[in-house]
Amino acid sequence: ALIRLMPRIFLVSQQTERHIQQGFLIYGFSYPLKALVKLVCAYYYSVKAHWISNLLTYLDPLLFTPLTLGLLTSAVGEKGIWLSLPMSQAAILLAFLVILLIRKVKK
Repeated sequence: ALIRLMPRIFLVSQQTERHIQQGFLIYGFSYPLKALVKLVCAYYYSVKAHWISNLLTYLDPLLFTPLTLGLLTSAVGEKGIWLSLPMSQAAILLAFLVILLIRKVKK
């Protein structure tokens, strides 16, 4: 909602304003993914699978976010900084799905 107002609050140049607005749009895609990650974490915690919830909670800042930040920044430059959060959240969801499938196959 504040995508046009935020850059003006900080009195940035027009070029920086465009970068911030593009970044906010990209970053906005991470919010639904973050919500799903929180939901799945809470689910695993509630069914007494604490290790899965804890594993993926701690892998986010230790593995997923630095990995996506490094890869995307080197691949697409400055936009990679903004893309790293949605991509790391998507990677966590993918890891949740893999663990879920492995658990289903074992049963």
